[in-house]
Amino acid sequence: MKDYSISGSGKLPGGDDYGKISVSGSGRIGGSIRCEALSVSGSCHVEGDTVCAGRFGVSGSCRTDGDVRTETLSVSGSCRLGGAAEAKTIDVSGALHAEGNLRAGTLSGGGALHTPAGVEADNVVFTGKLEIGGLLNAEKIDLRLCGASNVHDLGGTEITVRSGPASADRTGSVLSTISASLSSLFGGPSGRLSADVIEGDTLNLDAVDARVVRGRKIFLHAGCRIERVEYAESLDVEEGASVGERVPT
Repeated sequence: MKDYSISGSGKLPGGDDYGKISVSGSGRIGGSIRCEALSVSGSCHVEGDTVCAGRFGVSGSCRTDGDVRTETLSVSGSCRLGGAAEAKTIDVSGALHAEGNLRAGTLSGGGALHTPAGVEADNVVFTGKLEIGGLLNAEKIDLRLCGASNVHDLGGTEITVRSGPASADRTGSVLSTISASLSSLFGGPSGRLSADVIEGDTLNLDAVDARVVRGRKIFLHAGCRIERVEYAESLDVEEGASVGERVPT
């Protein structure tokens, strides 16, 4: 398979198999493609589905009209997907918008993630802003929010939601710097999560507004506002948290 590079303005036909595709200028792919790798540091429009055996990396701006299936989806620029995406690893340090469901082994990074659909992964470790219209479901979810985030429902075994920038002594200087930058970008150091239902085994929640929180072990930090809490084993409510109903199950 042949490699292609677009450094000025160019177009590739769809429906073919390619090797490595690099776009540092302005590129358009006229249909669905299969490739070994796709790298976009300029701007690119894929007019169809994208199947990438290796890494699909966006440090510039990319738009696809269809679904994406790849080993690694890495976004440090801006990426808008017209359909769903499936990858072993999704890493977002820029902005990712997907019209369809996102499925990954690991979803990580620090930036902005938006989908009107749902997100399913084994592990989610994310710093920044989330807008998810469906269910965020993962075995382990660790969120550090900057600005206002909305997730319709969360489900998992272990769910942690925190607010504000990470401290260097707890998470390291690199993540601390990223968190501080995101806090400035999204309007301040505080982040809040609004959700309908949060359900899991062990829940550790900070700055969360929810209708129902349901779990085995639940800890609610000051600033949480929960209408109804259903707990099987323990419920710890810090002073400053608001809980309507407390229901042991």
